[in-house]
Parts: sequence; structure tokens; C-alpha cells
Amino acid sequence: MLIKASAYANAHTAETAPILAKYTGFDPAVIARMPRSHYLATLDVQDIQPLIDASVKYGIVPAVFPARDLLL
Repeated sequence: MLIKASAYANAHTAETAPILAKYTGFDPAVIARMPRSHYLATLDVQDIQPLIDASVKYGIVPAVFPARDLLL
């Protein structure tokens, strides 16, 4: 489901702008002018682990865990 949503959002930036406005509270006109993120179609646990480790270091997450546990 996430892969399909990413593909849709990447291909339909104008159509997804109102959705982004709804959940961020930004003015839709501002969203229409700003650069948008490109969502990935795949996810690699090696890309996630450093974020988990940094989150532990700065007290956002209480303990380190394997990134692969997020994908199970």
C-alpha cells in the first residue's frame, strides 16, 4: 500500500496538494509553489538504522533496535 501511495503522490503533486494542506495547516497556495519531496518506491533497512541510532543518542527513542523489526 505504501508503495502505491508513494507512486501516486509522485505522479500527482497537484492533486495531493490539498491533502498536504489539510494535514499540515499550510496554505494550499504556498504548497502549490513549494518544491515537493519525491517519495521512494523501495525501503532498505540499511538506510533506516542510522536514524534509529541517532534517535537513541538524542533521547527520542529509549533503546536501539534492528531496523528490520520495523518491516515485519
